[in-house]
Amino acid sequence: RIEQVNQLERTIDRLQRSHDTKSGTMVLLGPTDLDRLDDAPCVVSVTFNIVDERLYGTYVIRSDDIYNAWPFNTLSLIRLQREVAKRIGIPVNSATFISHSAHINERDWDKALAKLDKWFKRPLPLQADPSGLFFFGVENGRARALFVNHEADKVLWEGESSDPEELIRYIVDTMPWLTAQHMRYLGGEAVRLTQALTEGVPYEQG
Repeated sequence: RIEQVNQLERTIDRLQRSHDTKSGTMVLLGPTDLDRLDDAPCVVSVTFNIVDERLYGTYVIRSDDIYNAWPFNTLSLIRLQREVAKRIGIPVNSATFISHSAHINERDWDKALAKLDKWFKRPLPLQADPSGLFFFGVENGRARALFVNHEADKVLWEGESSDPEELIRYIVDTMPWLTAQHMRYLGGEAVRLTQALTEGVPYEQG
């Protein structure tokens, strides 16, 4: 017999009593639910953690229908996170979603393609950035960054760190003119630099 409990209230109570609790988890999938797939919850678990007085949410999803259910599931869980943060009296922070089976059903495939054709526009090709150029490299176990003018004859900034992510975060935090395209590029370089330092993979700038 499974005890009927209000997991939400218990979780909020644990978080209120201790902001360091590791037990801010609600389990939504029961041991026999998968025997009745038509009625089995898609969300396996919800976990809340408080870090630096902000509420983080982690959501594990068993089956994620991207076309029909994902937007509603995501918005509902984020709203839940906001409500929990409000009850505790702290700000909300990021939400992480782990989908074990993110899919589009065959019956929805044509509709999904039609949506993409209507709304999705590919980004423009990369254009020469008049504000300057980034160069990255690895030297003596550290990631190095160089920012030069467009003619590459004047160094505007340079820095290095043993942690590539820390280096990229510093660039993003101190250069407010960076665009979304810059951010995507810098994120990719952080991955390549990290692989070079931790796995010994030769670094090649993208």
